[in-house]
Amino acid sequence: MPACLSVCGDCVGCELSAVFAVPDRPVSSRGLHGTVPNFPFKTATTGCENPTVSAGRCKVRRRRVAKQFRGDFEWTGTFMSSQFPDKSANIGAAQILKAPLVVSMATLSVVCLPVLYSYLTNLWTREYYQFFPFAFATVFWFAASRARREPDFSMPQWRTVLHVAAAAGCAALAGLGAFQGSPWPSYCAYMVALALLLDHWQEEATGRRLFYLLLPLLLTVRPPLDGDNIAIQKLQLLTSKIASNFLNALEIDHILSGNIIQPMKGPALLVAEACSGVQSLFTVMFIAAFIGASKQYSIVRSLLLIGTGVFWALLMNVFRVLAIAIGKEKKKILILQGGGGGRRGGGRW
Repeated sequence: MPACLSVCGDCVGCELSAVFAVPDRPVSSRGLHGTVPNFPFKTATTGCENPTVSAGRCKVRRRRVAKQFRGDFEWTGTFMSSQFPDKSANIGAAQILKAPLVVSMATLSVVCLPVLYSYLTNLWTREYYQFFPFAFATVFWFAASRARREPDFSMPQWRTVLHVAAAAGCAALAGLGAFQGSPWPSYCAYMVALALLLDHWQEEATGRRLFYLLLPLLLTVRPPLDGDNIAIQKLQLLTSKIASNFLNALEIDHILSGNIIQPMKGPALLVAEACSGVQSLFTVMFIAAFIGASKQYSIVRSLLLIGTGVFWALLMNVFRVLAIAIGKEKKKILILQGGGGGRRGGGRW
């Protein structure tokens, strides 16, 4: 029974009239997960149908009933009741496997299984890309818990044109991958097809399209022409150069040769991939994309979050390299001084 019928037992007519002033007919209603029972509503009345209730008391009850009724129900062209809660909040494994969008995504993945196996096994050999299982799990989980039961094919003309162009590009990439025998173009075609699939589904709560969920998976696409290795080398050089500038500011004599920092005393310090923070940088980028997907951020806001994470990751890695260089230099000075660091004024630190 709706909440409005339990507030005022003396004046049912006024309770119903306080909420809707519509003709005397049943209201067809559809909830979030199917059709809910129809509730008949009466026309608006100027007085109370129960003669035993005073006009002032009836007016107060109408206001109270209307406030409580509108808190329980939302009128948006359909009749949506809080008595039919969103099942995605308590979604389980069975619901995930049966979700139409997940079934569609799984079917697409099975069709592209040879390409996925070839590409992802090669991707696993690179430590900084080993987050991709979590990326796939993130996209599948959020898609299952947020998508509506049916896709939405109604869209503006410009979006339809983009979909047609993307479908043509997907077919071209798939053909290029088959012609060259390379899994990279075919994997890009899989991503385009997945993007088109997500863009045809909307969130059940807000009606927003699920295209933004693709961002964590886009981080698993390697840049063309071995761009990730080039970026790693530039990252090593950048980290070494910034650390060298800090050492110069601290008046620590050294020689910088590429990504090698050579102090005047002691062994050379090689800024390798681990020291330049390549793995931590990629991990921070994925975590930022995961936060953006979980908080339902827009693509632009998620990209800004990823950029902020990249900045702080680079800064922390520079300080890590700097701390290692200073620590080794300090240790050698203390050894040469024979523990004289405890003397007042002894040493540079």
